[in-house]
Amino acid sequence: MFAKGCSSIGDFNVSLRRELLAQLRAAFPDLKLTIIGANAIVLNDLDLKRTTHDLDVIVPLEVDTLLDTMAAQPGWQKPPRSGPQRRIVPDGTPTGTPVDLLPAAPKHLRAGEVEWPGTGIAMNLTGFQHAVGEDARGVIDAGLGPDIRVASPPLIVLLKIGAWTDQPYDRDKDLGDIAAVMEGYIDDADDRAYEGAAADIGLFGEDASAWWLGFDLGGFIHEAERHLVSRFLSAVDDPNGQLAQTIAALAPPAWRRDEDEARRRFRLFKRGLDTALNQRTEP
Repeated sequence: MFAKGCSSIGDFNVSLRRELLAQLRAAFPDLKLTIIGANAIVLNDLDLKRTTHDLDVIVPLEVDTLLDTMAAQPGWQKPPRSGPQRRIVPDGTPTGTPVDLLPAAPKHLRAGEVEWPGTGIAMNLTGFQHAVGEDARGVIDAGLGPDIRVASPPLIVLLKIGAWTDQPYDRDKDLGDIAAVMEGYIDDADDRAYEGAAADIGLFGEDASAWWLGFDLGGFIHEAERHLVSRFLSAVDDPNGQLAQTIAALAPPAWRRDEDEARRRFRLFKRGLDTALNQRTEP
């Protein structure tokens, strides 16, 4: 949808974001909303490595209710030739600000997908259950108020793996985002960069960052999600495939265009993930 508006966050106007969230609060006064996507990366104090001009928000409603509610909001328009969930908010620019509102009612989460009415288009909801509910384990408090939560870095990675798997020929930006999160998850100010389980096996700094990202994802990931991530990691590690090369082309400067380094870092991520999963299965 498009919203009205208007500092920058990955080139996203901060005052505009504040206004958009205020409008969403008014539209959904009794719900907790969750920001995902590129804005969530920056709200976790991570370097996005690219610009973003849209806002992605999970709304725990059924799709029909969500669309009906937003259709009644003044100024929010359904643009032509876009995804069913997108609205545009006029903000004084030629195109306005895109806002993707993603329904995540319990029945959609149980089905694992949501179909947009009258389109035949279905969206995979892998990982969304960790972003909704009072006991959601994949969100953080980013200081936006009790009704606005933000996806944590491990959940961001899970969601982006799911999005890329759904549309592998149209979602290369997700691969670059995953690499950016992997590099910056643990910085030098974090004790885990040089102490703790990763350090105990000789991993420090950015290597520890990749390991801890996998480990923390392993703390809450479900079985079906584990299989999805495993298939993705196998594709990255395939020496005859192109995925590692694509990731390396989009990766942070320290390992850009180095597909062997991309594979190495994702192997560290897998080691952390496997460690956490093994700990969960131990008696």
